[in-house]
Amino acid sequence: MVRTLRLSREMWIFLGVTTLMSAVYLFATTSSMAIARAKPDVITPPPDKLKVGDVIDAGLTLVTADAFGLSCASDTKTANNAHCGFNAQTTPWKPENEAQGKPESLIAPYMTVDNVLFLIPGLFTQPVLKKRLEDEPPAKYTKEQMEERRFTVTCKLKVEQKLEKFKVRWSNSQPWGDRDEAWVGSVSDCKMTGG
Repeated sequence: MVRTLRLSREMWIFLGVTTLMSAVYLFATTSSMAIARAKPDVITPPPDKLKVGDVIDAGLTLVTADAFGLSCASDTKTANNAHCGFNAQTTPWKPENEAQGKPESLIAPYMTVDNVLFLIPGLFTQPVLKKRLEDEPPAKYTKEQMEERRFTVTCKLKVEQKLEKFKVRWSNSQPWGDRDEAWVGSVSDCKMTGG
């Protein structure tokens, strides 16, 4: 009887240790996955260290509603004739021809995972983002649900020019905010890197 009780106690100790080790392993792996999902290993160079022609890896934090809700306002056009969706007085910009009205010509503000602002034309025309937008139409989710579905993409971003004294807004229902400057850049080779 004493021997059976001793084996039973050892068995409980074994099960307790095994359970504890499993919990530690699960916590460690899911925590590292959550960190990787929230912030990929991309560090954006400080804007003051960038120059025209630089190509960097830009980890951008997005929700699919960003395809329609992000806007900038400025009268400045880029060398490629890309422009903000609104003029400096925040009235909608009217394209002079069909090419100027295409998504590839509209600049919108996007933030990197480490909080650097870039102005990028046609981001959601990238194949991986077009697919995400098809799979996850913003109208299907509430604002809170959409925020829970935040994801990151890492793109090659070619720095093209600096835009100064412009306005941004982060949704159609928010007020405009003034910005002093940010780099405009075109993207390619976008890949999902989180979410």
